[in-house]
Amino acid sequence: MLRRLFMTAGAVLLTASLGQADQKASKHDIKRDSKDVKHDQKSVSQLEAEIRRDEAKLRRDQAAGNAAAVAKDQADLQRDRAQLERLRADVNTDRRDLATDKQAAANAKATAGKAKADEKSQKATAKEKREEQNEKQKERKKGV
Repeated sequence: MLRRLFMTAGAVLLTASLGQADQKASKHDIKRDSKDVKHDQKSVSQLEAEIRRDEAKLRRDQAAGNAAAVAKDQADLQRDRAQLERLRADVNTDRRDLATDKQAAANAKATAGKAKADEKSQKATAKEKREEQNEKQKERKKGV
């Protein structure tokens, strides 16, 4: 009976330790994903500014009638817009990852809290069992 109780308590302790490891990993993921989102948003802003400059250059070249420069400007714009779409997709992916990591961290914290409560309960139960056994031993000694 005690053996089973101690094995259960050990399992609870292991679960709590794993929950703490998950929390640390999740915090690291959250920091990395937050950093990725900020970096990608900065890149998006820079690329949007570059596209505005390219569009202004295209209008100037069109007004000047410079066909070769217009073709180059259009190719640059097409390339930059495609890159902008990829960056925006990256931002969306990073935001989803961040939300997932935050949820995982909250779940790990809740699991660790439950494991800690279970551990307390197991310790209290083990203490009660020991006290019961001590009482029985005392009664046997009195009876002898």
